[in-house]
Amino acid sequence: MRKPVTKPVKKKPQVKKSTPSRGDKRLLTNHYKAFTDALNQSISSPLSTLVTCTIIAITLFLTSTLLLTLKSLQQATDYINSSSQVTIYLKTSAQENTISEWLNQLKQDPEIKAVTYISAAQALQELAQQKDFSGLLTNVDQNPLPPVVMLKLNPTTPSKIQDLSQKLRTMPLVASINLDFDWLNRLSALIQLGNRLSLVLSIVFSIGVLFIISHAIQGATQKNRQEMDILELIGASTPYIRRPFLYLGFLLGLGAGIISLILLIVLLIALKTPLFELLRSYNLSYSTLFSLSKVFFLTLLISTSLGWVGAWLAFYKHAKIS
Repeated sequence: MRKPVTKPVKKKPQVKKSTPSRGDKRLLTNHYKAFTDALNQSISSPLSTLVTCTIIAITLFLTSTLLLTLKSLQQATDYINSSSQVTIYLKTSAQENTISEWLNQLKQDPEIKAVTYISAAQALQELAQQKDFSGLLTNVDQNPLPPVVMLKLNPTTPSKIQDLSQKLRTMPLVASINLDFDWLNRLSALIQLGNRLSLVLSIVFSIGVLFIISHAIQGATQKNRQEMDILELIGASTPYIRRPFLYLGFLLGLGAGIISLILLIVLLIALKTPLFELLRSYNLSYSTLFSLSKVFFLTLLISTSLGWVGAWLAFYKHAKIS
C-alpha cells in the first residue's frame, strides 16, 4: 500500500523587528544624562538662574509686545481700508438721466463695491423728518440740498483711494468729495516706521540675549573646568563635553520664554476692558487681531533657539581659549 505523499510545509519568512542599536541607545543615554546634568546645575543655583531668566524674559516681553502692537495696528488699518466709503456731492444743476448714466459707469468700476444714490428730493425729505430741521425747511422755496452718491470701496490701500478721489473730482457732475484719509496715511507711515524700528530693536535685543546667555554659560564652564579637563584626559569627545552646556542654554531660554509669556498674559488681562471697547468701536473681534497660540509658540521657539546658540558660542569661545 502506497503511503500518501506529503508536501513539505513552507516556513514563512520571519520579519525581524527593528530594534535600536547599541549606538542609538548610548546616544539617547548621553542626551538624557546631559539634560539631567543641566537641569541639576540650574536648580543648584536658583537665584542666579531666576535673575538670568528674568532679564532675558523682560527683553523678550518688550520685543513681543512691540511686534504684537504693530501687528494689531496693521490689521486694524487694513480693516478700515476694506470698509472705506467715499461721499460725493453732485452739482444741483445735474439732470437725473445724466446722473443715472454716470451711476451705471461707476457700478462697472472694479474698485467700487457698491453705489448708493440719494436724490436731492429724498435728502430733503429725510432732513424734514428730523425735529431740529422741520421748522427751518418750511420757509425754503427751493431745495438747497445737492444729490449725494456714496461709494463703498473694495479692500484697497490709502494711495489707491486718493487716486480714485482725484479721478472723481475731475468729473463734470461732481461738486465736492468728502474723503478724510490723511490721518490713515500718517498712521500707515508710522506703522511702517514702527516695523523698521521693531526689526532693528529685535536684532539688538537678540544680540543682548546672546551675550547674557553666553556670560551665564561661561560662568558654568569655569565652575566645571576641572571636570571638563578630566573628561578630555580620558578621551571624551567635544560634543559629549559640550552637550550639557547646550541643554543649560536651552533651559535658560525656555525659562525666559515662559516668564515672558506670563508677563504678556498679565498685560492682556490688565488691558482687557479698554482693549475690547476699542475693538468694538471698529467692529473687530479679539480673535481677528491676536493669535495667542502663534505668539506663544514663536516666543518659546525664539527663546530656546537663542539659548542654544548663546550656549554654543560660549563653549566655542571657551574651547578656543583653552
